[in-house]
Amino acid sequence: MADVDGSDGSVPFWWIALFMLVSLGAAIGAIYFVGGSILLVPPIA
Repeated sequence: MADVDGSDGSVPFWWIALFMLVSLGAAIGAIYFVGGSILLVPPIA
């Protein structure tokens, strides 16, 4: 993953933006999933 910013445009900007959007969506989904589980399931620890 050592891509230089001028190496024939190997990594397009839209690919990086798409990857960041997918990562952000997955993180938000995980937070909502864990939060929903904590709210729905009584905390028995």
